[in-house]
Amino acid sequence: MSDVLQRLETEVLIGPGDLPTNAAKKGFNLVENASWWLVNHPDAYQEILKAWIDAGCDFVVAGHGSANRFRLKRFGLQDQTRDINYKLIKLAQEIVPNNCYLFYSLPCPTTLLEPIGDASSDELYQSFAEQIVIAEDAGVDLIRLNVDSIEQMEQGMKVVKNHSQLPIAALLSLNPTPKGFRTMTGLGLTTAVKRWEELGGNIIGTICGSISYEETTTVLKEMRTACSSYLYARPNAGVPEMINGKAVHPGIPEQMAKEALNWVEAGAKLIGGCCGTTPEHIAKVAAAVK
Repeated sequence: MSDVLQRLETEVLIGPGDLPTNAAKKGFNLVENASWWLVNHPDAYQEILKAWIDAGCDFVVAGHGSANRFRLKRFGLQDQTRDINYKLIKLAQEIVPNNCYLFYSLPCPTTLLEPIGDASSDELYQSFAEQIVIAEDAGVDLIRLNVDSIEQMEQGMKVVKNHSQLPIAALLSLNPTPKGFRTMTGLGLTTAVKRWEELGGNIIGTICGSISYEETTTVLKEMRTACSSYLYARPNAGVPEMINGKAVHPGIPEQMAKEALNWVEAGAKLIGGCCGTTPEHIAKVAAAVK
């Protein structure tokens, strides 16, 4: 068993917020490719990671959803996929202390698979394989996969089993619907969780989406009834609201810290935040949970 999974037997591990909304405070334009911006602004990238560590994180995350070949192609950067991902990991390793883990975020393409979309299962597999080999070679501690469909789960797990010995987490971006919580592709929460456990996944959780802090607690409870995997809570800082043409996340640090205790009670063993989550949020959560 990996050291990360051993720690989860008895501890709750605290992780970071997201990279883009925090990079925006340092000059990143949200219409750019975030990964390309980060490797070209290494000082800013490392400052963001250091702020998470100082806030009390047990792990930080290298890599971002914008770093796969599909998304980089939109900016003519697909031939630099390996170089960008390797730099993201190595820049993080330069400043991560020995008592802090480094996870790697394995992004799914935004395009849908055939026959609905224009990406084949083989192309998805190759995209995952390209990045997992980079992460394995660079020496990260865990692979984190963001998924919306069963096909993404299956291909991601297949690649990890074929190319890596690392533990793997799957995070679902969920939205509330009249038929329960579902991903962007309509995948139901219970269906996803049960399938992930069947595949042998170590960790399952929620990321981003349009669920509140309180709804995150509900999601974790539903996940726990459907599986015995470790649970990971990583919601946005509240459901975003459009104010003067900008997305504003209303969740304040004290609110996140208060609800994080309910996440732990519901079974969460890893806690972090997605869009709008600042080091101040994480510091409050770390203080409350620890």
